[in-house]
Amino acid sequence: MAKVSFEAFKKMNDVPILSEDDLRSWGSIVVSKETRRTLADNLIDYPLSASGSWATYLGNQLGVDPPDSLEAQYRAVKERLTNEFIIVELNWAGEGDGAKPYGGEPYTWHNFHDWAFHGFDAQWKVDENGAAGHHPNGVYRLAQAVWNTPIEGAWVTDFWKGMPSSSGPKLNANLSSISQAERDKLEEGMVQILAKEAKSLGAGRPIWLVVGHDYDRVLRHARELVGDETWRIILIPHHSGGNQGYVKGKASMRRWCPEALTAMYDSIGKARSALGLEWKVDTAEKTKFVFRRAS
Repeated sequence: MAKVSFEAFKKMNDVPILSEDDLRSWGSIVVSKETRRTLADNLIDYPLSASGSWATYLGNQLGVDPPDSLEAQYRAVKERLTNEFIIVELNWAGEGDGAKPYGGEPYTWHNFHDWAFHGFDAQWKVDENGAAGHHPNGVYRLAQAVWNTPIEGAWVTDFWKGMPSSSGPKLNANLSSISQAERDKLEEGMVQILAKEAKSLGAGRPIWLVVGHDYDRVLRHARELVGDETWRIILIPHHSGGNQGYVKGKASMRRWCPEALTAMYDSIGKARSALGLEWKVDTAEKTKFVFRRAS
């Protein structure tokens, strides 16, 4: 497993989401018609860690409380961190007015969107019995899906940064309030930020696990992230993808169900093989474990 160096770990907390060029190019786009806030209003001075975290499972034992240094945080998680995978969720968690990149109490739906190095929201909590920890709405499925696999310790980020929303409909309402030209420019910008995150992680040829709510969007930008190796982008269900994972009695590949997870693991195995890397995961057992309901 490719390790994340302390320098890369620190970069995620130091590198700004928006560079000066980004601010000039598309930072002035209004991302909420209701509040008239721009992307720069929501993201300026925030580092990459404001929209990402690490998929590590140390319960409440991540470093110290309060964390006394980045070095202490790094020591707590360094053996689990990897830059071979990057998980891309959908919406940027935040309060409705965009004043903060997160909100609410610890361990709510937005937990992995919180500051990656400033508290205990930076990790998920799972256990051998399939308990969901403090995640009643489905994020535990994603946690369990990657726990004890080579994916654990991956960087977790969002596609739509700077557009705070607690649900898909709210995100879409934001997006529909701006022009198509501005939305296209924003999409291009979001992909540039993802590429910046991969570079900061020191990731050479990462496998991208991207939520599959919008297949066309992913395919449209695939080559910008992986060139001709489009097999390194694998669509996965969104963590909040709904109940039993079925729509009108049929398995939905966009939700958590055994069929979708089996396809996901198989695709990851093939991609790992193409990269000359191992993928020793018991798909049948892991699928059964992930699909348990929250207790």
